[in-house]
Amino acid sequence: MIISAQWDLMRRERGFALLGRLFTDQTACQNLLEDVGVSLADVPAFGPLAPADWWRQVCRLVANGRFEHVDLAGLLAAAADQFPAGGELRRLAGLLADADRPGAGSGRPLRILCLLAGPVGEPALRLGEELRRIMHAVDASGGRLELTVQPAARIADLLPLLRRARPDLLHFAGHGTALDGLVFEDAEGLPATLPVEALAGALGAFGRLECVLLSCCWSAGHSDVLAARSRLAIGTEAELGDRAAVEFSAGFYDALAAGSTPARAYTEAVAAVRLLGLPTDGLHRYPTEEVPA
Repeated sequence: MIISAQWDLMRRERGFALLGRLFTDQTACQNLLEDVGVSLADVPAFGPLAPADWWRQVCRLVANGRFEHVDLAGLLAAAADQFPAGGELRRLAGLLADADRPGAGSGRPLRILCLLAGPVGEPALRLGEELRRIMHAVDASGGRLELTVQPAARIADLLPLLRRARPDLLHFAGHGTALDGLVFEDAEGLPATLPVEALAGALGAFGRLECVLLSCCWSAGHSDVLAARSRLAIGTEAELGDRAAVEFSAGFYDALAAGSTPARAYTEAVAAVRLLGLPTDGLHRYPTEEVPA
């Protein structure tokens, strides 16, 4: 049995019939599936079934996670791109994208992927304390938050972790540079820099995130690059003190645990840091206005 908010919505909105009406030719159907990364060898034969029934079977495979990097929302969005005037497809694609968002009726937690990197030779950071405060918030969330942690994170870890965790929120804690990007570790624990454009490309293979939080210095300048891959990007415009970074993360995840949206959690975390008398001038989010829920 398939249990999926996207699948249920697809059935209620007669999405299979819609696809069957617009994509009736075998070549058009196959081209669409190839565009989203579906292997044609893994889908049923086209001929014996009516188009709507064939699409129902294909969508069942997608909903069950048969194909990496694609869900029903992505499939419908790609279909809509081929019919720019097809408002019905675009509307349904938007509904499906929202259906699986945490807190949007899906009944699932906000999934967090936390990457920690403290390479040899770089100034020491209190990454253990930052993680301890995050874990405390997750434990207190009553199931609202789900956490996957990767210490000593390497660039090669990124894609496997994204596949496994399917995060809504990506948290990187470590060092950053204004020009080069984020500093991961290599196999020997030495610095290995990842350009933010490459990070954005990796995130793009898994859909749009709710939030990317870069808990590292000089990361605010990368926010616009990540904005296309996330509804909210958080960084710092200069150096961020160790204590301020820890307290911001603690306040941010405490707010998420209590049910706040990432945008609201940012505001609450800034307030929490200020209450301790610590500077918050360097903290930055993009977009700067409140993000609609």
